Amino acid sequence: MTRVATLTHMFVYVIVIVDDRVLMVQEQLSGHPWHLPAGGVEPGECILDAARRETLEEAGVPIEPDGFLSMAQLRREDGSMRLRFTLTGHPVDDTPPKQTPDEHTLQARWVPLDEVSLLPLRTPRILEFLAEVRNGAPIHPIASIACP
Repeated sequence: MTRVATLTHMFVYVIVIVDDRVLMVQEQLSGHPWHLPAGGVEPGECILDAARRETLEEAGVPIEPDGFLSMAQLRREDGSMRLRFTLTGHPVDDTPPKQTPDEHTLQARWVPLDEVSLLPLRTPRILEFLAEVRNGAPIHPIASIACP
């Protein structure tokens, strides 16, 4: 019996919380929803490097991943799979979020955690992730993700 590999796309969500504020980005999509810095892992790229790159591209803030919250396998209608890694991170310096639109996002900002639900969000799952972190969900050491 011949086995066929399943096409799998990996992507990361990055949760950066400082002083009860979370780093959020406003997307270029229709309706301009807000989201966590997130995006696809490029071929040959380590998940941690993707988290750094996506957060810098979308929010303009250099970060260092410091925790692993979850991974989810999502089946797509075309039979392919998506692996979503949700990481936590912290800013490496005091660079402010970007305010000038570009090809990645319209803007980024630090949003008080209790105001995130007031934003037009791309997905309500963002609120669930933030609640998990606030309620003490296990955040695994970043070393649990092995990258070459």
